[in-house]
Amino acid sequence: MGKVTSDKVYANLLEPVKFRPIFIMGVHRSGTTLLYQLLQATGLFNVATSYHVIHYDELLANHVNHKEQEARQALRNLFRNKGITDRVIDDIVIDADTPEEYGFILRNASLKPYVNDASLPKFIELCKKIQLVSETSRPLLLKNPRDFIRFLYLKDKFPEARFIFLHRDPVDTINSHVNAIRAVFHSQSQYQAIINHSYGRMYANPLRLLYSRLKVSPRYGLDLKRARKQHAEKVDYFLRNIESLPGSSYCSIKFEDLCEKPEHAISDITGFLQLSPAQDVNYGALINKRPTVLLDEVEREKDDIKTSLKTYYEYCGFEKA
Repeated sequence: MGKVTSDKVYANLLEPVKFRPIFIMGVHRSGTTLLYQLLQATGLFNVATSYHVIHYDELLANHVNHKEQEARQALRNLFRNKGITDRVIDDIVIDADTPEEYGFILRNASLKPYVNDASLPKFIELCKKIQLVSETSRPLLLKNPRDFIRFLYLKDKFPEARFIFLHRDPVDTINSHVNAIRAVFHSQSQYQAIINHSYGRMYANPLRLLYSRLKVSPRYGLDLKRARKQHAEKVDYFLRNIESLPGSSYCSIKFEDLCEKPEHAISDITGFLQLSPAQDVNYGALINKRPTVLLDEVEREKDDIKTSLKTYYEYCGFEKA
């Protein structure tokens, strides 16, 4: 018999819960976490956080028994005691309320880290849980880069869903992706080990860790090749299918515009969603935009990346040179 988690007792509370999903859609390292943070700061949305991911099996129990703040503080203490301040792959500050990908909840439940027929019940469950323990009148804002190529599936399953597409120059995105992958495989990220159970298991298995490190070694260039292939497949899906979405169900912004004029970008998004920010926010103060330094191998392939993704560059209006 499987382990009975705290929330099993309160499962009936989820039956009447309704939610209206809004998905931030972007490939890995396109800036989706930054956008998630900025939209969280508006006070308009319920979001999935580190607390929700790490304490997923006791969210309802903590809510019913008024132990949420205690659990959040314990999580902050854990981060502090382990010296966890950021994600290693970027400057995103780690806290119990840091917005996170719902894909980790699916993966930690031994499912694929994206929404498909097998994971759909768990996805609906997690949406209802987060909605129930949050401000129930707010829409639910979610992000998970692995579902960027599944927006038609999501729209089919959730007809009222809205989508916010975030686009970033592919050269910078691929460069950031390779850097991030190398960072988390070069040395263990304690935050990743806590939030992503499979990552923690990998570091506990020397052979698996060695194999993973060989795959991302700059010596062989396999990580860049894979990153380029994955990026091409994802933007190809987007270009082939975006016109199948009703224009009223999505909006698009560029990461570069978000960083340059965040107030304008957030206003465009909230206007699209017909929402008015609940509080004044200095969005610029929340952005720590670092200059992009391309890896040598990315610099060498930069022109080829742009040529191979010419249609996407033109669609987004990125400079091609």
